[in-house]
Amino acid sequence: PKFTTMPERAWVGDNYVSSEEFARGFRSSRFCFAIAGRNGGPTRKFYDAVAHGCIPVVVCDQWLFSFAPFSSFIDHEEYAVYVTEARWMHDLPGVIAELENMELGALRKRYQALRDVAPLLTYDGAQSHALGAVLLYEARHRCGLRVGNPGDKHIYPIGR
Repeated sequence: PKFTTMPERAWVGDNYVSSEEFARGFRSSRFCFAIAGRNGGPTRKFYDAVAHGCIPVVVCDQWLFSFAPFSSFIDHEEYAVYVTEARWMHDLPGVIAELENMELGALRKRYQALRDVAPLLTYDGAQSHALGAVLLYEARHRCGLRVGNPGDKHIYPIGR
């Protein structure tokens, strides 16, 4: 079942593009920039990148420590690349060169980790576990139960 619907079009730069063209851009890219939102947290582009198998390049100083979803269950550094805001502003050519020169073995590891984690971070796929994970986490938290990593392989299917 699908929990969300794709909009007909998306706002990109100064124009609207069809959602299919937007998705095709994600699917055909190796890396997708996910610059922090107004409050520093992840934006939809982060989740779009994960959903389309594109390695997110997160530009935010505090994302891993303050905003990363399911951080007690997921090692986000296995699949995503993190760039400090200062480096983004002052060394963008260096950032791009580093991405372009990433070794094939490192890319393969990131892609595999991305495939493993995608079901926990996407909500509308048949293999998605995100909605169940959120509901279980919230239920345990609100009932005063220990919320730490429950190790439930049905909800958190990533082999650790």
